[in-house]
Amino acid sequence: MCAGASRWTSRISTRAKQFGHISVDLTAEGFRALLKEKIADTEIAKVKSELSYFVEDMSKLDHWTTDYFLQFADQMKIL
Repeated sequence: MCAGASRWTSRISTRAKQFGHISVDLTAEGFRALLKEKIADTEIAKVKSELSYFVEDMSKLDHWTTDYFLQFADQMKIL
């Protein structure tokens, strides 16, 4: 792990604890689990609806589903 990534992970963990989002240090797998929990709780249709003002061709977001973002989270390389 590079030093910059380590500092970033530490900073995210510190801020998440300060704001009450977590109560323990955040590991890479802990971050992934928290991210997937937030994705699962997100109403993707509502997000797409809120973006409709900014997106000219909404069909470009047809692949946006909860499963799509959960798979993306699984494939992320977290340092």
